[in-house]
Amino acid sequence: MSGVMRIVDPKTTEPVKHDHIDILFGDLAVRYHDPRRFGFVIWLPESQDPYELPEIAKLGEEPFSDSFTASRLHAALANTSLPIKEAMLTGKYVVGVGNIYCSESLFKARISPLTPANKISKQRLERLVTAIREVLTLSLNEGGFTLKDFVSAEGEQGYFTLNAKVYGKEGKPCSNCGRPIKKIIQNGRATYYCSNCQRR
Repeated sequence: MSGVMRIVDPKTTEPVKHDHIDILFGDLAVRYHDPRRFGFVIWLPESQDPYELPEIAKLGEEPFSDSFTASRLHAALANTSLPIKEAMLTGKYVVGVGNIYCSESLFKARISPLTPANKISKQRLERLVTAIREVLTLSLNEGGFTLKDFVSAEGEQGYFTLNAKVYGKEGKPCSNCGRPIKKIIQNGRATYYCSNCQRR
């Protein structure tokens, strides 16, 4: 995303717009910068379980956890007919798979973003679970996806952009079949996919 946490000297580094909080550690601070306000900070007593917070309890599985399986995903999606891409972006089924990584994962799994979530077989969801982990692993290794102004804590851009197969590639040939990549808007978000490789 466009937010960042960086280490600063609060005495010499003035806060700028969208700097929301400093967490002090001696003479230094971890400064939280979040222009799009996707994140939040909550201070909890040690005795309180963070997973009981309503904001966290409603979230889906961590993609690298053992509990993120095709069987569990299949059961969770059984009651929603939302297109799979829209369902994934709700955060109710898996977290950490934003718009870009969702498009890339669906391409890798050969699933159309328009497929109703409750119509996808467990076998195809196995491919999606694997694809999500592979796409996120590649992105982590490449430092993320710099779309506009994202930089890491060290000020580096992310280079996953160079490995994207469909995102931002409207009209360009699919790396698998050569057909032009399509762009549609789903729930206000851009979706990129290959209509030939990604079947309903």
